Amino acid sequence: MFPFPARLVAALLVGALTGCQAVAPPAFRGATMVFDRPRLRRAAAKTSGRFLEPAAALATAVGPVAADPAVRGRVVGLDAGGESPLAGALVSTSDGRAGLTGPDGEFAIPGPWPADGGLVASRDGYVASAVAGLAAGGETVLHLRGRSRLREGAAAAAEAPFTVTGRVVDASGGPLADALVVLEDARGAFSAPVTTAADGRFNLVVFAPGRAVEAATILAVSLGEADWLGARAGIVASPEAGDVGDVGVIAGERTLAVAVDAAALPGVPARTELKLVTADGASLALPAREGGYRVAELPEAHYELRVEAEDVGRGTASVFHRVVDASAGRVEASLLAPPGAELDPVLALNEALEWRDVPGNRGYQVTLAAIGGAGFLWEGFTAAPAMPFSFQAFLPDGLYGLTITAWDAAGLSPREVMAAGPRALRLPAEGADWRRASRQFRVTL
Repeated sequence: MFPFPARLVAALLVGALTGCQAVAPPAFRGATMVFDRPRLRRAAAKTSGRFLEPAAALATAVGPVAADPAVRGRVVGLDAGGESPLAGALVSTSDGRAGLTGPDGEFAIPGPWPADGGLVASRDGYVASAVAGLAAGGETVLHLRGRSRLREGAAAAAEAPFTVTGRVVDASGGPLADALVVLEDARGAFSAPVTTAADGRFNLVVFAPGRAVEAATILAVSLGEADWLGARAGIVASPEAGDVGDVGVIAGERTLAVAVDAAALPGVPARTELKLVTADGASLALPAREGGYRVAELPEAHYELRVEAEDVGRGTASVFHRVVDASAGRVEASLLAPPGAELDPVLALNEALEWRDVPGNRGYQVTLAAIGGAGFLWEGFTAAPAMPFSFQAFLPDGLYGLTITAWDAAGLSPREVMAAGPRALRLPAEGADWRRASRQFRVTL
């Protein structure tokens, strides 16, 4: 199956911050935060799903804001329109102090830096974010993503589409039939994939901001017995000038073999996919051949390997992603094991979440989402296999999905990830190698 370009699907994203390396986090230690059992334990009284309101949290702040507070920073909102300072966001420390951000998104909380490096930020209409083990010093910027945030390119879909035509030709200049073709550019233009006719011609329905393509890339991959691959960059097109001429392809003369180690998920079949990807984000999956995939050197594109094993019944998934050179010959993909835990099915504010450590991980992301409801509501990041549930607002009683994800990727200190907005882990991440494994639990509030 050849997937549609990512910009065809509106998706929730997770944001991040780059920065200096933080120290390894200790466990949260507070009056209601305890990590001394290998399961989620109740550390606060149940409140029928009605958690601490911002006004109540602010009442715990100690006196007026100091002239030079120890805990300060800013909160940035990530919406469909981009990034902007977020006023009125509640920022709390793990030891119970809190403050609101001003018009410039800045916050200041008096008192010392929390010993366990725990902060949580929230505001209505945004996904609440928590971070554990954040060291003092350096810029503190927390990113909150809007619950309805769409991928860039979604705005382009509102524009009236137009047709881009052309022809795919092989190395001898002859037309290539049954080749898959797609267009995309960094400004948000995109098309659905189409196949070429017997004369090699294609007709792409393109959505683009301002109904103009300024510097797009067209990818072409053959679906027949022979392996042809091509990428043409610098495409300019509009409704008045929609024919882009010939797109050349070359033969895939090298074989890339993939060896998968899925021992961490016994009995779960692994699916392997190799994509041809451009810097613009255009991508096409290559057909698998006996012995692997046929590839070729293309200056305008690179290859990304994805191996995934998913067990829907158990709520587990493990994914391996790597950028691969055409000359690699062979890639060995080892999947991470999903986090294991024995969780209380009823969740309350400040309950301590704990799970078994996953070998090979570099950090953990925890998310809470309403099942059949408002989508993602809270997320957290920690380098240790434990953190408290710290959502600081009203949540209605009901069924929720709590997902714990182990990540193995570069740049996963708490300060670099900051508030579990892993922009560094944006999928797909161009030029990035990563592994992740997740397990979802059903909980009620």
